[in-house]
Amino acid sequence: MHTGHEVISDGSIVQSLPIIKFQDVQVCYRVPHEQIGSIKEYAIRWLQRRIKYEKLMALNDVSFEVYEGEIFGVIGQNGAGKSTALKVMARVLTPTSGRVRSRGMVAPLLELGAGFHPELTGRENVFLNGALLGHSRNEMKSLFQWILDFSELGDFIDAPIRTYSTGMQARLGFAVAVSKRPQILLVDEILSVGDTRFQYKCLERMNEFQKQGTTIVIVSHSMDTIRSYCKRALWLDHGKILKIGPADEVVYAYQDFVNSNVDRITMQIGKSEHQQSPQQETLLYDVAPTHPAYPYLLSAIRAGYEITYDGGYFAPDNILSRAQLAIFALRAKWGPKYEPRPATGLLFPDVPVDKWLSPYLEETFHFGLCFAKPGANYWPEMGVTRAQATYVLMKAIQPPGIEYTSAHGMFTDVPVDYWAAPWIEKAVQAGFISPNDEQSTRFLPEEPITRAETIVFMVKALNLPVETGNQQG
Repeated sequence: MHTGHEVISDGSIVQSLPIIKFQDVQVCYRVPHEQIGSIKEYAIRWLQRRIKYEKLMALNDVSFEVYEGEIFGVIGQNGAGKSTALKVMARVLTPTSGRVRSRGMVAPLLELGAGFHPELTGRENVFLNGALLGHSRNEMKSLFQWILDFSELGDFIDAPIRTYSTGMQARLGFAVAVSKRPQILLVDEILSVGDTRFQYKCLERMNEFQKQGTTIVIVSHSMDTIRSYCKRALWLDHGKILKIGPADEVVYAYQDFVNSNVDRITMQIGKSEHQQSPQQETLLYDVAPTHPAYPYLLSAIRAGYEITYDGGYFAPDNILSRAQLAIFALRAKWGPKYEPRPATGLLFPDVPVDKWLSPYLEETFHFGLCFAKPGANYWPEMGVTRAQATYVLMKAIQPPGIEYTSAHGMFTDVPVDYWAAPWIEKAVQAGFISPNDEQSTRFLPEEPITRAETIVFMVKALNLPVETGNQQG
């Protein structure tokens, strides 16, 4: 059987054909049983036939198609084969058997710093990375200023890559990858390290490409991201396809599978330790009673607030999204069982009327609890900063008409003229949210806020009863 890639560049190919096609693809790794420290030791053991390997099937008889212009999601637990599949699509990994067909230029964002040399400067790495993507030096010269402006690195462009933060590397890597519109854009969780404002720029660029016909494949552990942006999704588990189809259906099936496994493990632990009660297992699958936010989460659940996924999975340390903030804020304002009016689908182009969260997002606009303007993108899966969450939740719990307009400079990193400064100071003074350093001199307003931190804020602001100690649900 033919093995490898067939890149079709003939412009006569009709668009109805898939732009990526996997046919019975297998990727097999040979993993040695013991660590070999040198080439000499390897050669001796090889001659003595003492090297033993174990076969690991990263992909096992995988077949699927991705069509031109669609946003396709790939989900699964760690080790499922997601990144391996993207590397095969990117043509940096040849399958052990099977056939992969793709056509057009591919821009892969597979992992942070891939293709960068740590000792070279950012400028030198732009040309190196461009060459790896198949661009000529003259092309990269013409694109260099755009890359510099988009990445916002300024004078750091002439500093060695090893001196860059993870966010700076992400900026440069993304800027190089999207400096020319590719036919296929592959994204493997890389945008999670960028600051919020840069994430907006990246999503705007991806949205622009998608409108022009670029196919986008996204690997993500955020199920909300997959549900909101992808029409179809693929669920991989131990190298095999468990489900492929509409994104909502695949995500629901995956979450049911994950929750059933968590439930089974929790029950086994409970039986062995005789500590957990059935009610606790049902309330919070993934939050230990020792977690600082645990009593606040129980308080919100007992008060009737639906804060978990599928009745028990909370992901306390995940970054809060704008869609989640919208739901929490509306129910903090109007009560735990609040349901919004039906959506019109006319306010935000990236919030279709048939999406489950559309009514909530439109309601946040009507009640002044969102930053998006009609006709602009809402970016529902964008991460929320501490300042944004504080402002929205304070607006939600305050009586209508209450405005805070003056600040006193409580924090060194929140100037008095900072847009959310009055709301931040009021929230801290009320004890709803805490500073983010031991000396209480910094608030870190542009840092992302977690789901757990948000619920703690909401419970304190609503003055809900909180049980002290590690009491079980």
